[in-house]
Amino acid sequence: MEQTGIDVLRAIAAKKVILEIEKKDVPALAEIDMEEKVISETEREAYLQIHSLSFKEDNKWRLWDGTSATFYSIEDQEFLRDIDQHSERFGKDDTLKCTVKVTVRLTKEGQLKTEMAIVKVLAHESAARQPRLPLGP
Repeated sequence: MEQTGIDVLRAIAAKKVILEIEKKDVPALAEIDMEEKVISETEREAYLQIHSLSFKEDNKWRLWDGTSATFYSIEDQEFLRDIDQHSERFGKDDTLKCTVKVTVRLTKEGQLKTEMAIVKVLAHESAARQPRLPLGP
């Protein structure tokens, strides 16, 4: 309706006008502010392989789930404290057994956004200590 030539938009049902929007109403419609809302939140146990780490506060870790590498926030404060105290050390291909929270939001713009978070690290397996399985007979 912001284009020239359109002055009124009418919705008609059963031969009756049920909604009418005039050109002067368009600016008010553009100001409607939708709120972001959580549409799904689930928790599950998962094994994740470390892809890349960030030790800066509030930065996300990139972890591999066997299919793809995704960014995860770390919410496990005890695990973060262990990292700060150097009682946790990491190496290439280490695996974390975790409780993962998956939150799906509908943004103000109407887009889906999925956020991944590590709620609790249940175990940390060092790749250096993991036994290799023999290949072939």
